[in-house]
Amino acid sequence: MTLIGGIVAGLISFLGWGTGDIFGAYSSRKIGGVATSFLASIASFVFALFLLPFAPGKFADFTPFILTLNIFLALFAILGNISLNISLKSSNAQIAGTIAGSFPVVVILIGILIFHDQISFLELSSIILIFTGIILCSLDKSDQSKSNFWKDRGIHFAFLAMICWGIYFSFIRVVMEKVGWFIPHFVAIMIAIPSGYLIYKMTNESAKISFKSNFYKIFGAVVCCAILLRTGDFAFNIAIQNGFSGIAGAIGGAYPALFVILSHFIFKDPLTRFQKQGITIALLGIILLSFVSYYL
Repeated sequence: MTLIGGIVAGLISFLGWGTGDIFGAYSSRKIGGVATSFLASIASFVFALFLLPFAPGKFADFTPFILTLNIFLALFAILGNISLNISLKSSNAQIAGTIAGSFPVVVILIGILIFHDQISFLELSSIILIFTGIILCSLDKSDQSKSNFWKDRGIHFAFLAMICWGIYFSFIRVVMEKVGWFIPHFVAIMIAIPSGYLIYKMTNESAKISFKSNFYKIFGAVVCCAILLRTGDFAFNIAIQNGFSGIAGAIGGAYPALFVILSHFIFKDPLTRFQKQGITIALLGIILLSFVSYYL
């Protein structure tokens, strides 16, 4: 892979992740976040199954410890996906997407505490920008002292998605060092189907779902969500495997900006002036953090 290939992989990740969540948000608002996550896991499995014969890594490379760790981390990835879709259903998509997309902050903090990674001044500045933006998102100009932001159940799930993804991407590198990049994600997809179904049956979404005339739209949205997100994942990891994690990470990591722009025009969720400023600042922090973390 050449430098141009690394740039293309980054753009594919940027477009895949940024647009995939749009389809996930649409489906979540039709049939629920848990149902969307469960159905998307099935579509992801079918898509990944076609790629399995061509993917690097072997299941035989797993040790009992690495396999157990992979399965354990997969649960965090699944919970993060479900949490995001729940938040996209019940809350402002732009705010929820910005918060969940801030998970690199958690990755860096865990890297400092657990792996003793060093943090640069620019990374610290990016983190401050992100948290400043999130705080501004919580302010309601009409009633700043009694903002409903922290009472919003969907916002809680957005933060949960941010934490879960941060944990997953922090520790999955231990697994990837042993068995490559594809197999760990494939295991996570396999685990997502039974665990997603169990969570789905434990909720009341199954009693409320009615596809009826919207069947083809919902089915199409779920399939597009799964294919776009997995394509983004695979393109990014191929770039990493070929030594282009810097440029691919800098471009792909900015995907929340694309999601926020698209969701603004598609869902038209209302925002206060403070929330618009907060989202803008947080997105600037995310883009800067993506650039300095992966490329510098």
